[in-house]
Amino acid sequence: MLISVFVLLCGCGSASADEPAFMVYYPAPGTMQLKAEKYKGEEYDAEALAAALYAKPDDASARTLSDLGVSINSVLSEGNIVHVDLGGGYRNLTASDRLLFDSALVRTLTQLEDIEGVRITVEGEAFTDEEGDLLPVLTAASFLYEYGTAADNSEMLCLYFANESGNALKSVICEVPGGTEKSREMRALEALFKGPEVPGYYPVIPEGAVINSLRISDGVAYCDLSSGIMSPCGNVNAEVTLYAIVNTITEAGGVSRVQILIDGENVKLFRESIDISGQLSRNLNILED
Repeated sequence: MLISVFVLLCGCGSASADEPAFMVYYPAPGTMQLKAEKYKGEEYDAEALAAALYAKPDDASARTLSDLGVSINSVLSEGNIVHVDLGGGYRNLTASDRLLFDSALVRTLTQLEDIEGVRITVEGEAFTDEEGDLLPVLTAASFLYEYGTAADNSEMLCLYFANESGNALKSVICEVPGGTEKSREMRALEALFKGPEVPGYYPVIPEGAVINSLRISDGVAYCDLSSGIMSPCGNVNAEVTLYAIVNTITEAGGVSRVQILIDGENVKLFRESIDISGQLSRNLNILED
C-alpha cells in the first residue's frame, strides 16, 4: 500500500565537509507533492530542523507549518524516536493535507543520524484519525504502506536529473513500478535512464546508453553501463550525469557506494575528466542553487 506523493527537490551550493547536508521538506497542498530546499540553519538537531519548517521557502507553491495553521509545542528526542507535540490546528487538517504534513515532518527529521521515526501527539494527547485508528510512530516506510493503494506495488524512489543549464542536479521523488525480480536500486536506475516526467527536470543519460547490469555486494553497487554513457547528453556536464547515477542508486537505500564499470571494464576516467577508478559516494554539493 502506497501513497502518491511526489517530492520536488532543489538544493543550493556546496556544504563544507564538516556540515551535514540536510533538506527541509515542505507540503504543497492541492498537488500531492512535497518540495524541499537546503537547510540553512546553524544547529543540527531535531528541534532546529522542525523549526525550519516555519521558514518561508523560496518556492511559492510550498507551504510552511504556519501556513497550514499548525504549531509545534515541543520536540523531544528519545532514543531513535522524535516526539513532536503539535497544536490543535493539526486536527483541522484534511486527510490529504495531514498526509503531506506528516510526510514532510518525518522526511525532514529522519535525516538525523540514528533517528528512525516520529511520534506525533496533539496538545499532549495521542492522535486518532477519522477511522478511529491511533496514529503510530511514523517512519519513512510509513509512507509506502500506511496510506492509499497502488495496484502495481509501486514505490516512491528518489531520482536525480539535470537543471535547465545542465550544470547542476535537481531531485524528484516519484512513483516507480514495483516488482520482486529487480532490486530497488535497479528500478530507480531504470527510471533515471527513462528520463524525467516532471516539467523543469532534464535528462542526464545520452540516447543509446543502456544498463548492462547492476550487482550489489557488501554495500557496494557495481553498475555496468554501455560505452554510450561516455557520450555527452546535450548541455549536461559530465559531473552531473555521473552523480545523477551515483546519487540515484545510493538514495534507493541499500548501498552507500557505487563502482562504475563500462562494458564490464574498470576504466579510469569518465569522459576523460573524472576519476571513476574507485568507488563513489553520494554527492549533494552539485545540487542546484
